Amino acid sequence: MLAFARGQDLEPALHDVNALIRGAEEVYRRAAGPITQCTLDLADADSRVMVDAEQLEAPLVHLVANARDAMDHPGSIRIATRIARPSLHLHPEAMPEREYLYVTVADDGPGMVEDVRLRAMEPFFTTKDVGRGSGLGLSQVFGFASQSGGYAFIESEPAEGTCVTMAIPLPEAPGA
Repeated sequence: MLAFARGQDLEPALHDVNALIRGAEEVYRRAAGPITQCTLDLADADSRVMVDAEQLEAPLVHLVANARDAMDHPGSIRIATRIARPSLHLHPEAMPEREYLYVTVADDGPGMVEDVRLRAMEPFFTTKDVGRGSGLGLSQVFGFASQSGGYAFIESEPAEGTCVTMAIPLPEAPGA
């Protein structure tokens, strides 16, 4: 919440995000629970970006736990990375044209209706029952991505699952 509200003091340094994710793989599997399969699909490309390594794990755990909680049946969650340039079709927030490391958590759960998807990253917005959610998890994802110089967005359709992505800019080559 601090990252969203007033700006948490992050300590970014150049880190291999794929290595960080592999190092915390067991944490993500535990967060997914015993009946949900959690897999990694990490890019072969260089995944070094400027992030606070200690703060990266929390938004990913929130996304895995949210995916697990959204599913009403055993399902699957996939944590993936890839290098990409933004597409105006998928990213109407007009991200600057450059390469980003996309860190994605996708599930095969029930998905979201459009009005829920549009509000999902608002602080304190939750669809969970009273006592089951604070509404801070997705706002933390948004805050972390923003403070890392990037963006966060949700792609979801009812009955089609949900895909939440943090796009973190790749370091620009010297002289670029």
